[in-house]
Amino acid sequence: MRYAAGTQLQWHSHDWHQLVYADSGVLLVETGDAAWIVPSTRAVWVPAGVRHRLTARGRVDLRTVYVARRLRGGPRSLGVIEVSRLLRELILHVVGRGMLDAGSKPDERLARVLLDQLETINVLHLDLPNVGDGLAAQAAVELRKDPGADLDALARGIGAGRRTLERRFQEQAGMCLGQWRRRLQLIVAIELLAEGRSVSETGWTVGYANTSAFVTAFRRQFGTTPGRYFATA
Repeated sequence: MRYAAGTQLQWHSHDWHQLVYADSGVLLVETGDAAWIVPSTRAVWVPAGVRHRLTARGRVDLRTVYVARRLRGGPRSLGVIEVSRLLRELILHVVGRGMLDAGSKPDERLARVLLDQLETINVLHLDLPNVGDGLAAQAAVELRKDPGADLDALARGIGAGRRTLERRFQEQAGMCLGQWRRRLQLIVAIELLAEGRSVSETGWTVGYANTSAFVTAFRRQFGTTPGRYFATA
């Protein structure tokens, strides 16, 4: 399916496991607990029964492979995964074929190769834990507007102390305010890079004082530089 920028598939779940791949564009995948950003070099594994919704960031060419519950393959929990050249071609080939026939030996072999690939994938930390309500939720709203905001000024603006906010984020998101903000900055950076923004402009927009600091933080989180991130795996 091809979706225009801003298209949102409302909350739903599936009886089958789901491998969601955007051949182009960037997807935002949300559950009740967190949000994941999924660029075209990655995919998202959604286990059966997990309630979620999808939002297209820019035009998205969506490819989906469904895997029966009884079959092995894929992580146990929802997560973003790396898409190698082989996995990409398998996804496109299987989607092009439609439903595979369990009685066909070639289809059975194709399914086994795909499942073998899913068992060896790495789950990437591209999720942003949700914060429930109160002061932490207010702070999260403001940071989404301006990921580079000064945290002390942010706390004063919503009538809270910095320590109070740190405690609330630790309780609700499992990470301190500064860690949550850094994760947000890098997730927003991926969206901007996918839109074609330069590395220097992206770093400045999300709040880094200079390009070098942005590149260092990006490499520490994702294991590669912003310039290489969207290269084919």
